[in-house]
Amino acid sequence: MNKLEICLDLGSDTLKVAYAYENNGETYFGKLPILDMENELSSGIPAIAFYDEKNEKWLYADQVDKVLDSSFTHVVKIK
Repeated sequence: MNKLEICLDLGSDTLKVAYAYENNGETYFGKLPILDMENELSSGIPAIAFYDEKNEKWLYADQVDKVLDSSFTHVVKIK
């Protein structure tokens, strides 16, 4: 059984996910493609969160872009 290694890269602006595994003596690695809310490929997940006071819930990453009529007072950067 091969072991799959996963790494979360918590960058300053985005979260990226990388992988590596070995098969028959060869090492394979890369970055996982990420789909945004419009199902388009993105280089990473935006590292932000927003507390929606009106609906009393947290929104993350590209969900925050969908909140156009709210104050961005409660936007935080995830570190």
